[in-house]
Amino acid sequence: GNLFIAMEFIQGQTLGARMAEGGPLPLDLVLPVVRGAADALDYAHANNIVHRDVKPANLMLSANGQVKVTDFGIAKMLDDEIGLTSTGMVIGTAQYMSPEQIAAKPATGRSDQFSLAVIAYEMLTGQKPFQGNSWASVMHQIMSVDPPPVKQHRQDLGDEVTTDRKST
Repeated sequence: GNLFIAMEFIQGQTLGARMAEGGPLPLDLVLPVVRGAADALDYAHANNIVHRDVKPANLMLSANGQVKVTDFGIAKMLDDEIGLTSTGMVIGTAQYMSPEQIAAKPATGRSDQFSLAVIAYEMLTGQKPFQGNSWASVMHQIMSVDPPPVKQHRQDLGDEVTTDRKST
């Protein structure tokens, strides 16, 4: 008669904990993390689920090298007319939110992709792409400012890692 949620136990650490160690992460870690998270999110999107809170604390790095996307607590079915959250409510973690989430528009798979790109930038540079001293200033930057080019922080990377909103 008791309700419960059973979840997989993952031996490892969150990407957030790994990133807290400081500095840019090596490419041999960044690429598999982004690829693994992208594959997991692609699977969710193919099943009409958008995560809406993709952030380093919700990516687990298992002891055997797998990446697991966790905490689908505010996920939404893409074809669901009635969500678990109120219409117009801003949901997610400010520094990883997509512009449509900030504008309180419906989140899609592209929202999760934006958040993963923010994480990739942070892994590559050791810096958050959108910074400010308040949620409002961070959200303003996400909506209107391109982050500094990755090459500003990592000269060892090619031009392929730097794009702006106009070229995407």
